Amino acid sequence: MILQIWLDIIPITNLYLPLAKEYGLTEFAFFLIDDDWDAQSLIDLKNTTGASFLFGLQTTRKRIDKLDVIDGIIVCQPDEA
Repeated sequence: MILQIWLDIIPITNLYLPLAKEYGLTEFAFFLIDDDWDAQSLIDLKNTTGASFLFGLQTTRKRIDKLDVIDGIIVCQPDEA
């Protein structure tokens, strides 16, 4: 019962910034590609958060070459209304 309550307070998703002092646990970790994460920082992020999946959010034309470290990239485009 106590374990179940503890697991219920862990967020399923979280957006992380490279300047944060601590990273909380999550199932799916997200980061912005524009934040200039290096490969080791991404590995540390995934290990520290216990994330099953690590996704980069691409909001500009900037790309990332650390595909072996992350599980996927989500390309976000402006709304074309």
